[in-house]
Amino acid sequence: LGFCAVFMALPGASLVRWLRRLNEGFGPRLLITLLLVHGVLKGFCGGGGTAGLAGTPVDFLLREFSVDASSMQVFSAAVFIPWSVKPVMGFVSDAFPICGYHRLPYFALSTVAALVSYIALPLFPSLPLEPVLVLLFVIIFHMSISDLLAEAVYSRRIREVPALGPDLVSFVWACIGVGKLISVSFVGWIMDEFGYRSPYVASVPFVALVLLIPFLNLIDEPRQESRCKPVSQDPALTLVALVTGFGALGLSIMSLMGCDLVTKIFAATALAAIVLLLFSIVLSPVIARVNAFFFVQSLCALSIGGASFYFFTDDAEAYPEGPHFSTMFYATVLGLVSTAFSMVGVIAYTHLMKAWKYRKVLLVGNMAFSAVNMLSCIVFLRWNVAWGISDHAFVLCSSAVQTAIFEMAWLPGILIMSQLCPEGCEATMFALLAGAHNLGANLGSYSGAMLLRLLHVEPRGSPGESAQFDNLWLAAAIAAIGPCIPLALLPVLMPDVSQQDRIEGVDHATEGSLWSRWSGNSFGMIKKNSNLELRSIVGASSLEAPYVAPE
Repeated sequence: LGFCAVFMALPGASLVRWLRRLNEGFGPRLLITLLLVHGVLKGFCGGGGTAGLAGTPVDFLLREFSVDASSMQVFSAAVFIPWSVKPVMGFVSDAFPICGYHRLPYFALSTVAALVSYIALPLFPSLPLEPVLVLLFVIIFHMSISDLLAEAVYSRRIREVPALGPDLVSFVWACIGVGKLISVSFVGWIMDEFGYRSPYVASVPFVALVLLIPFLNLIDEPRQESRCKPVSQDPALTLVALVTGFGALGLSIMSLMGCDLVTKIFAATALAAIVLLLFSIVLSPVIARVNAFFFVQSLCALSIGGASFYFFTDDAEAYPEGPHFSTMFYATVLGLVSTAFSMVGVIAYTHLMKAWKYRKVLLVGNMAFSAVNMLSCIVFLRWNVAWGISDHAFVLCSSAVQTAIFEMAWLPGILIMSQLCPEGCEATMFALLAGAHNLGANLGSYSGAMLLRLLHVEPRGSPGESAQFDNLWLAAAIAAIGPCIPLALLPVLMPDVSQQDRIEGVDHATEGSLWSRWSGNSFGMIKKNSNLELRSIVGASSLEAPYVAPE
C-alpha cells in the first residue's frame, strides 16, 4: 500500500503501467524473487543492510557492553563486513555448484544458518560480546549472500533489456525502501517494550520466506549436468576475488582482536591498496576505472556514527545538554521520516535523473550530499537550540533531506555496477565491484574512528561525558567534505555515457587489461553466444581456454 501510494501520487505516473512494463520485460518470477530478497529480507529485516529489525538493534546491543564510540564503529564494521565478502561467495557460487545448481542451494543453506542465529540471540541473553558479534555476523552474511545471488540474476537480465535497467534498479530500491519503512514503524516500540533482542524473534517468519526461492526455483535456474572444476580457468580474476573476500574476513577477525586501532587501520589501508592495485591490473580498463572511482568515493565517506549515536541517545545523567532522544524516537520516528524520504529520492532519480549522463548525476549528487551533511554541524554545536529550534524538529528535517539526496547519489552506482558485469559471471563480477566498494566504506569507518579518537570524541554512555562531544562538530564537517574529493576524478575514471546507454568494452572482465597483455592471453575473443559461466567452471577438455558483489 505504501508503494502504491507513493507512486500513484506522482503527476502523470502510473504504478500499474510501470509494473506491467517491468513484468513484460523481466517476468513475474524475477520480480517476486526481488521482492522477497530486497523487499522482505534486505528491506524489512535488514533496513537496506544496516537497519530494520536486524540492523537497528546493533548499536543498542553494543551500548549494553559500554563500548566507546571508536570501538562501536570498529565492531559495527566487523558485523557488517559480510557486505565486503561478496567476492568469495560470488566465486564459490559460480565455481562450486551443489547438486548441479549455482544459486538455489546457497539460498537454502544460508537461510537456515541465519534462522538459527535469529533464534539464538534472544534465547541466550547472557552471551558475552564475542558470541553476540558472531551471531550478528551470520545474520548479515545471510543478507549479503542473498543480495548477491539476486543481483547476479537481475544483472544478467538487465544486460538483455538495458532500456529498462534504471526502472528495475528503481524497483529494487523501492522495495527496499518500502520494506524498511514498514519495519522501522514498530522496531522502536518492540525494543522499548520487549528489549533490544526482541526484533530478532519477530524477524524469523519473514526470513523463512526466502526459502520459497530455492523450494519453488523462482529464479528458473536450470540444473547443470556437467562436472565442474573448483578453480576458474582465469586464475588472475580468481585471485582478485579471493584476496578481496578473504582479506575482508581477516579484517573482520582483526576488528575483534585486542590490537590497537592504529594497527587495524594500517591493515585495512594495506588491504585496500592491494585490492585497488589488483583490480587495476586484472580488470578491463573501463571496469577498473569505474571501480577505482567508487572505491575512492566510499573511502572518502568517513563515518562518525558511533559518536553521533551516543550524542543523540545519551540520557540526562550522561549528557545534560544533549537531545536525549528516546529509543522510540531514534529508531522509529526518525527512521520513518528518513525511510519515507528515501522513497522521495528514488522517485526523484527515476523521473528526473535516469536519463542523465553518469558524470553529471554523480557530480550533482555528491555536491548536494556534501552540502546537506553540513547541517549536522548545527545540531552538534547546539546552534539550533540557540535559534529556538527543537532538536527533534531540526534532526527530523535535516535527516529527511540528507536521506533523499543520498538515494539520488547512490542509485547511479548500483546501475553502472549491473552494467559492468560480463555475461555468464554476474555473481563473481558484481561481487567484486560491490565488495571493493564496501571495503572502501569499511576503511572509511575505520578512518572515522581514528578521526574521533584524534579529536578526543570518545563517549561510551558514562555519566558526565559532555566534554566528549566538544569536537564532534569538527568531525562532522570533515566527514561532510569527503564526498567532494573524488569529483576531480570524474573526467578520468567515469565513461561519458548516459545511464540508459550500453557501456562499451565490458564484454569480457579482463579484455585489454594489463594482466592480459603481460600474460599474452587473448581475452574477449569468445563468441557472443557462448556460455562464459560454463566455460569458466566446466572441466571438459573440449572447451578452449577462455576466459567470471554494498550496500
